Amino acid sequence: MPEERKLVSLVFADVVGSTAWGAQQDPEFVRHSMARYFARMKDIAETHGGTVEKFIGDAVMVVFGVPQLHEDDAERAVRAALAMRDAIADLKRDLGIALAVRIAVNSGDVVTGGGEEQRQFLVTGDAVNVVARLEAGAEPDEVVVGALTERLTRDSIEYEARDPIVAKGKPEPVPAFRALRARSAIPVSHGGPPAPPGTFVGRARELRHLLDSVERATDERTGYLVTLVGNAGVGKSRLVAEVMARLAQRAGVRILRGRCLAYGAGITYWPLMDVVREDAGIDSSDDRGAVLGKLSVRLATLFSGDRLPAVQARIALLLGLEPAAAVLPNVSAERIAVELSWGIRQFLDAIAVHETLVVVIDDLQWAESAVLEVLGQVADRSSTVPVLLLCIARPELLERNPSWAAGRSNASLVHLEPLDEPDTRTLLSGLLASGDVPPPVASLITERSAGNPLFCEEFLRMLIDAGHLEFADGRWNATGSIGQLPLPESIHSIVAARLDGLPPTEKITFQRASVIGEHFALDELLALDGEMGVAPEALVRKGLFVADRDDPSGRSLRFKHLLIRDVAYGSLSKADRATLHDRVAALLEAGKADRREEFSELLAYHAAQSYLLSRELRLEPDTIAPRSARALRCSTLAGDRALALFATEQAVGHYALAIEIASDDEPMLGELQLRLANAAFLAGTAQRAVDAAEEARRWFEERDDRRGVGLALSRVAQYRWYLGETTVAREAAEDAARLLEPLGKSHELAGAYAIVARLAYLNWDYSTVAEWGQRAVDMARAQMALGIEADSLITLGSVEAVVGQGVARLREGIDLASANDMVETAVRGFHNLSVSLHATGSTGSETHRAYEEMFAYARQHHFRTETLIVDEAFYTLPTGDWDAVLRLAREARGETVWTIQLHLLEAFIVAGRAGPERSLPLLAVPLRALRGAGASHKIFDLSILGRVTLLAGDARATLEHLDAIAMDIRRGLYPETDEAVVCALAAAIMQEDSAARDRWIGIALADEAAARRVAGRARRAFAQAERTASEGDLDLAISLLGESAESFGQSFLPFGETLARRRRIELLLRRNGAGDRDAAQAELAAILPYWGKAKATWYLAQLERWAADRGLTPMPPVITSERKMGV
Repeated sequence: MPEERKLVSLVFADVVGSTAWGAQQDPEFVRHSMARYFARMKDIAETHGGTVEKFIGDAVMVVFGVPQLHEDDAERAVRAALAMRDAIADLKRDLGIALAVRIAVNSGDVVTGGGEEQRQFLVTGDAVNVVARLEAGAEPDEVVVGALTERLTRDSIEYEARDPIVAKGKPEPVPAFRALRARSAIPVSHGGPPAPPGTFVGRARELRHLLDSVERATDERTGYLVTLVGNAGVGKSRLVAEVMARLAQRAGVRILRGRCLAYGAGITYWPLMDVVREDAGIDSSDDRGAVLGKLSVRLATLFSGDRLPAVQARIALLLGLEPAAAVLPNVSAERIAVELSWGIRQFLDAIAVHETLVVVIDDLQWAESAVLEVLGQVADRSSTVPVLLLCIARPELLERNPSWAAGRSNASLVHLEPLDEPDTRTLLSGLLASGDVPPPVASLITERSAGNPLFCEEFLRMLIDAGHLEFADGRWNATGSIGQLPLPESIHSIVAARLDGLPPTEKITFQRASVIGEHFALDELLALDGEMGVAPEALVRKGLFVADRDDPSGRSLRFKHLLIRDVAYGSLSKADRATLHDRVAALLEAGKADRREEFSELLAYHAAQSYLLSRELRLEPDTIAPRSARALRCSTLAGDRALALFATEQAVGHYALAIEIASDDEPMLGELQLRLANAAFLAGTAQRAVDAAEEARRWFEERDDRRGVGLALSRVAQYRWYLGETTVAREAAEDAARLLEPLGKSHELAGAYAIVARLAYLNWDYSTVAEWGQRAVDMARAQMALGIEADSLITLGSVEAVVGQGVARLREGIDLASANDMVETAVRGFHNLSVSLHATGSTGSETHRAYEEMFAYARQHHFRTETLIVDEAFYTLPTGDWDAVLRLAREARGETVWTIQLHLLEAFIVAGRAGPERSLPLLAVPLRALRGAGASHKIFDLSILGRVTLLAGDARATLEHLDAIAMDIRRGLYPETDEAVVCALAAAIMQEDSAARDRWIGIALADEAAARRVAGRARRAFAQAERTASEGDLDLAISLLGESAESFGQSFLPFGETLARRRRIELLLRRNGAGDRDAAQAELAAILPYWGKAKATWYLAQLERWAADRGLTPMPPVITSERKMGV
């Protein structure tokens, strides 16, 4: 019997006080009594289906699940233990002796195997140790069970609580339960997970919905997304098969399929690659030349003109036929994913021009985020051609992606539920082609299957295989006692029991196929298991393998269900898994040499599994070494491939594993750390990027590699800046430049200069920007580093704009980046242009046009980052569409310099809608991040923070936050910093703090340069109004506040405008003693629409009370109704 891994249940029973008792009895009597005891224990064990593992002195250990697994092994073990306890009472009565026994039951994973000739089935594992410890802690005549056993049997066994058992060798007491009695005389099993049945029953509503979705896509010529969700085995695949069969009879419908695989980190774009390969007729046995030929022929039928080479480049990259540098040389790594998305959308849309296209994606729960994004875009943007995306998934998809398909008018979710009782009986009858299931058997299966079609099918198959259902005289007959058969509690137990009943050669073949994956070619299986003989055909006949219809050659099989494969794989010992994964990896490397990139992630999965399992088992160094080398090589290749496709999270995983595998003297280790840092940064995990870059720096320092140290420091500077650590970042960049300068001109040195200049710009050190920025430009031009040149021109141009020299150089940098498809750099330029236009006195409309130019450019290039999300959120806020802002704010999470601003925007909205109790707790993350932020980020973020606390009614906190930046606020480049000055003044007025008011009036008026900016004029007018009002000239103050409100409105700063108008209302009500209520009422009417549109319920309520206290008419009904729509 070969070694295997199994989930078994163990019973351990020991006689209490047998030594003392034996000393008082005649030896022959003792021998006779113990012989009866052992015989009775053995009989009980075997009656319940257990195997006596060993007799140790007076103790008995019984294993349930060896050699044959049963789905109810845990229940059998507890029932046997209870029977043993009762048998001891009978023995005591029959023999007139005072014996007692302690019994324990425990379930867990073990490794089985041993001497077949001795009929001894050895089991090892922690579960064996634990059952002995549980028995030692039991009371006389008590049956104690472990936690897993109790969980598996609580519906069939009655338990009571007891204290945990202190077990030798365990750091914590072991949870234990006292078994009292069985809940029924006959064992009761329970249902679990599954796979698709052969007979189609029920599902009329779901079938109609899917077919109607195809009609809708066809009639409306639009994209439509349907996601079919259900538990494993509930019948999703069978329903889709029925839909496909009906569609196949229609003209003008094209069906393509792709599947998502669950291999570790996953095959990122595999389902989309499947779709392309099927459409182009590409076979897995084709060499690279044949694949390119078939792809070219197919694309030529779909495209012409300039679109043909554009699409062909992206599809070739998707399939790993060409590297990114060859087909998209001017595209940055960040944009590869969006370029692939564009290519696949063009491909599918072209197919759908002449016929309705139905794309079926199997097992979407395994899909990577990149694939989900592409599918969503296909559904959203296929607005002129009929494309139906039919996705099949388990509920885990929605657990991991709760917003999947939400908010789309062209999408629907179909939840597939178990069959009802009549349909289950119909299904059972259909499964037996000749004759009906006997009524008692049908009732039993219907009750136990819980409407799960696979449960029905597998249960029925087991009854036939076991000989309990036989076909004779034209009908099916039940033989023997059906109620004593193993009854399924889960698909795992059903499949495991079937596997244990297979002939050895078939079982071994089945297990080895599970290492390859859910789908496999017969040639692959033959190469892995040269002695398999006719086993695959036998397994097909038994329904464990089925033909893979996606393979036109007919030389591929698949497991009937992924869970069947999982059970088979789990039964292999880890040593066997390691060996088999190594064989698969070797076969892939040899057989796919010219398509290695296409299969890189699959190759990396098998190589990594082989190495990790070998390391876990501490195999011989001679065995581990070649497996380690292959895993390192393949993980690095997979990381490079994933990063080239901008699948950044997958790249991080591959690089991290490569680093884990590599020894410290691996020549590539420093480079691997830098690749990990780059991938982590692009994935939005800046702190991990910093950590990896710092590790690379230390590694290069230990080897006195100054160029490597300089490059690592440049990366550290870039990433720390992103975290808001401006000072530390600048120091790192300057250190990098000093290290690299003695080595001569280089791309790396130009990059270090550029980072120093950019960080100096953020600290208002404009002389350093001019010096280092020009160095960067000159060296970048000498090195033909266009990206660094464009970035440096944008930095230099931004400074020139701030000091009043115009935006020409800034535009030069933007044009250079745009012309060379440096999208990220161009977007940064557009952002700085918008800020610079504000600084030079442009109105909000003019700066917003610059933002709109940036958004259009980014959309054109399918580019989206956190910085762009932040800009879009601040752009949207003045429109009053706060729901859209919230969606943007929740799109990016974390604690980078950009996401902190989104946290603050979310807090502002929650303050307006729900008040301080809900909003102020949201400030914890921004406040923590601000402690280490650089000066420029701190000014902007504290400006927004002051706005949040003032809106929430906390004027004291507003003054505290804004006083912290009072001396530097004049350096702020954004209109929000001008608004913050007015927030401080308004807070001082609310607090009746004349000293703070006068201080902030001085701050507002001291910066004469602010008069160039529209928002700056707004803040100066507000401050002048306060000074004038304190001197008694209310008319002039009211006029100045009107100018302030108008300027804030032109700057698209509604909160600043509201503050100016509220202050104006207060002065209007004081004018001439009696006040001007009509003018005040008009001013209130000007305030309300924005907050009503924003559904700022809490703030509207505050305004309503504030207005009523001053004798003004409460807000109009339309505002009140809008207020009810808020939080």
